[in-house]
Amino acid sequence: MIGLVALVVALAVFVGLVFLAITLLRIAGVMLVQWRDLISVDRWLEVLDTIRRNKLRTALTMISVAWGIFVLVFLFGLGKGLDRGLRTTFAREATNGIWIFARKTTIPHNGYDIGRKITFDNRDYERAKTVKLPGPNGQGIDHLSGQYYIHGDSFGGGTMMTRRNNKANAFQINAVHPDAFYLTQSKIDAGRFLNADDIAQHRKTVVIGEAVRSFLFEPDENPIGEWITIASVASLSATTTTASSSGAGSGSGSATTAAAAAPEISGGVPFQVVGVFSDPAGAEEERQIYIPVSTAQLSFNGADHLGALQMTVGTANAAEAKQISDLIVAQLAERHQFDPKDPMAARVHSNVEGFERFSKLFWMISTFVVVIGLGTLAAGVVGVSNIMMIAVKERTKEIGVRKALGATPSSIVAMIIQEAVFLTGLAGFFGLAAGVALLEVVSRNVENEFIKNPAIDLKVGILASLGLVIAGALAGFFPARAAARVNPINALRDQ
Repeated sequence: MIGLVALVVALAVFVGLVFLAITLLRIAGVMLVQWRDLISVDRWLEVLDTIRRNKLRTALTMISVAWGIFVLVFLFGLGKGLDRGLRTTFAREATNGIWIFARKTTIPHNGYDIGRKITFDNRDYERAKTVKLPGPNGQGIDHLSGQYYIHGDSFGGGTMMTRRNNKANAFQINAVHPDAFYLTQSKIDAGRFLNADDIAQHRKTVVIGEAVRSFLFEPDENPIGEWITIASVASLSATTTTASSSGAGSGSGSATTAAAAAPEISGGVPFQVVGVFSDPAGAEEERQIYIPVSTAQLSFNGADHLGALQMTVGTANAAEAKQISDLIVAQLAERHQFDPKDPMAARVHSNVEGFERFSKLFWMISTFVVVIGLGTLAAGVVGVSNIMMIAVKERTKEIGVRKALGATPSSIVAMIIQEAVFLTGLAGFFGLAAGVALLEVVSRNVENEFIKNPAIDLKVGILASLGLVIAGALAGFFPARAAARVNPINALRDQ
């Protein structure tokens, strides 16, 4: 039954499109034959005179068309702003990323009580590499990284300080594998990211964000090859004092600055800067530091522990991404003795599911916006068509005189279409300008994390203008066709 309804709808749409295409071809043929009228001063003076003699009717018609295009443009611009806001929200992380965090059990399992803390390790990282969906072309993991949280801080860096010379601050410290780079939207501005040799050789290398570079280094100073120190707060000398730095580019937040000479940090670990990155999400994401996970485990008493596994899953959809994460969770549950259905023991965060869910929601919003806008515009165009029908009725005798004097049906049709297109185009221009102006006001005053730069681009403006011309031509064609069929003798007798 559903298939039959879909077939009928598709057939109706196809017939409608064919009818529209034929109508537009007929209009184009008429206008090509009567192209001289388009540049005729007399014809344009006649159009303007007709408008002048019907000011109120013309004004009301133009208002309806202008309102339609205004609503369409404004709603479409807001929709684009929502789309940009959605993409900005996900810009901090890869849209095909999955994170699995080690937490505490909430379901008893095999004699173990609830509240038991789960800790991943390097073997879990190696086993996760083998996960792949069944089938010859089954989707697997593209990029995989483990993460060790120094001092158990899952937000990385609250108990650690990063220092160079007399400057120190608490930045987010990420102890990861090289593939962690693919789970961000960051871009390397100088040097490189971590590599396999850094992990294998336990190198003391570090990659810093632009905000970290701005805070620890002078503007004209090249950080590549320089050394910074990472240490716990307890290791800092008591002679340091806390100050506040201003501006995101300067590493906004609390900072420690020496009152006099820079004190030494006992127990700190020096790291050599090998890269600097920037991030489209802004300064907050650039207040991060990446170090090799193997070096962090060795230097900060991490043994082989990991606090999370993070990965990208290529082009997998939400269902496939969930299957992959379920397989990994099953592996972890087997090794660490917890129920695989426990949602908190190994907590999964999937950007694939989130992005797909938000994309569907945005598609629904966009469809609603377009339907409402087109419906409003269609109402205005129907109004133009009705007005042109009334105008044709009022000018029946005039049209009869024209035909009696030798005017061809195509010239009558072209005259009516020209007037309709002029009215629709002029009204549409005002509506388009008003919509763009209001979007600019909203963009400057109402922008937030949900709506980013609500505006339409040049392509949309051109398509809207072209749509107005087509709508105006269609609005005038059917009344014009009726006018072209007027019998001159009957028209001259019309009272």
